[in-house]
Amino acid sequence: MHIAGPTDPILPFYPEAGVDIANFDYCVDPLTAQQRLPQTCLDGNIKPFSFVEAMPEEITIESAKLLDLFAERKGFILSSGCEIPPEAKPENITALVLSVRK
Repeated sequence: MHIAGPTDPILPFYPEAGVDIANFDYCVDPLTAQQRLPQTCLDGNIKPFSFVEAMPEEITIESAKLLDLFAERKGFILSSGCEIPPEAKPENITALVLSVRK
């Protein structure tokens, strides 16, 4: 499930709705998402426009931070906090993929 924006207050209701994977937007603190959804697979949360504006190195750094943060948790998918814009730089998408493969 993905709902754009600051969903912090409604995250605890996701399990009641039958959500198996919760994509959390870039404006949601990853620690908050972990605390509010301890048993739900989380998916996120790199800022979508970073794929357009940032350099690949910045995507790599942000990816590493999230992967480190969720390293002990089962059920995390590194991804954009929302969509990846069509005008995203291909090298930024590559940086995301390579971050996971390391």
